[in-house]
Amino acid sequence: MRKILLMVAFLGPCLTLVAQQALNNEAIIKLVKAGMSDDFIVSTINGQQGNYDDSPNAIAALKNAGASDRVMTAVVQKVVAASPASPLP
Repeated sequence: MRKILLMVAFLGPCLTLVAQQALNNEAIIKLVKAGMSDDFIVSTINGQQGNYDDSPNAIAALKNAGASDRVMTAVVQKVVAASPASPLP
């Protein structure tokens, strides 16, 4: 019984830390492959911190994994929104 309590006490904070990790392209691919809806994936992208890659190779990997244009657009928009604005020349 004591071992179970210790395990629960240890795993609880670990699960919280995992849940708070920033999303990335690999996480989006996992959601796509799991069959999550576009609405769910786009809401997740818009609602959480993320470290996304919008390079051509990364976007092609999303497409090859079955991501819709809507999901890929949400990733690109999140990257653009996170980028500091360039000063005008």
